[in-house]
Amino acid sequence: MPDHSDFLKRPAARASTSIDHLYAAHGERDFGNPPWESASARFLILRLSPFRDVERSTPHEFLFREVRSAVPDAYVDFGFFPVARDRQALESAGVPLMHGIASARGALDFDVILVSNSYTLELVNLAPYLTGSGFPSSRMERDAAGGRGGVRYPLVILGGSNAMASAAVNDPRTGDSLVDAVFFGEGEGRVAALAERLAGASRLEGSIRSAELEAIGREIPGFWPTASSMPARQAKASPEAYPSGVPPVLAGDEAGTMRLEITRGCPSFCSFCFEGWERKPFRERPVESILAEARRLKAGIGADTVELASYNFNAHSAIVDIIKSLQDMFWSVSFQSQRVDILARSPGLVRFEAVAGKRSFTVEIGRAHV
Repeated sequence: MPDHSDFLKRPAARASTSIDHLYAAHGERDFGNPPWESASARFLILRLSPFRDVERSTPHEFLFREVRSAVPDAYVDFGFFPVARDRQALESAGVPLMHGIASARGALDFDVILVSNSYTLELVNLAPYLTGSGFPSSRMERDAAGGRGGVRYPLVILGGSNAMASAAVNDPRTGDSLVDAVFFGEGEGRVAALAERLAGASRLEGSIRSAELEAIGREIPGFWPTASSMPARQAKASPEAYPSGVPPVLAGDEAGTMRLEITRGCPSFCSFCFEGWERKPFRERPVESILAEARRLKAGIGADTVELASYNFNAHSAIVDIIKSLQDMFWSVSFQSQRVDILARSPGLVRFEAVAGKRSFTVEIGRAHV
């Protein structure tokens, strides 16, 4: 299949798009990629929202780090759902909506498509994303085409924080689905092994491919092939299962900021929120591990700002020590969402945060489940 460099990489000859800076900054050998032709496997990591909406989030960075650690000679690229104006430009030029920003190749050229789904409304974008890229939206249609000796479609795997609420992609009446498999739960320590297996499965066809996906489901918790009725249990990450390697640096306003995970889950059971119900137990990352990771990532990507990645950063029992230590390493330490009840019980924390430079407060207020 041809690449689309003539359109994507040469904006002077066309109307501009909202991510021209990504096309210009990232070339084929970016993200530590080998030449396209010599790659052992080709992964496209997709977000179901535009780049402007997900630049500050980390799922695509996490997936990159896991895939790269497991398959170092793979080609790994990123795709972001195009805004309306960009869709018009892409469709008029015959460029697939799903394409890699570095490779300028459509999704059909890849072996595995890893779709990150952050919230339920994003799922509305999945079917047009597929059909606008040359894919039948139905898994059964894709399997049938391959069975007739036609196109061998890439594997489409859906995961992310909304995976447990992604039933809309499946039709229980027919057993059909928009995707080939869904991964439920925490991917730390699982996605690397999964990526290696999926690379091999993508080269298979028909019933052999389906059998391999089922075998993967039996061996890797959280992985469910949608063509199967086999049960799947939610994957849980082990305490120190954090991705290795450095995250990719994407050309954007957040390029100088690194995200550092300090906790997993939530210790509470608020009735309006699934975090405390689906992501148990609550786990604190040890301070020594946090600081070691901060030093490693700063050396790897040269960030001057660190943002604490946590559902409620003030739930960590050593949050003051963490912030003080990170301020010795970085120009700026950012911390976002926190629980107001913890602030109420720890009034000194408000004063500390103000001294540490926090000027706006995002707090979660809700009714606890009884």
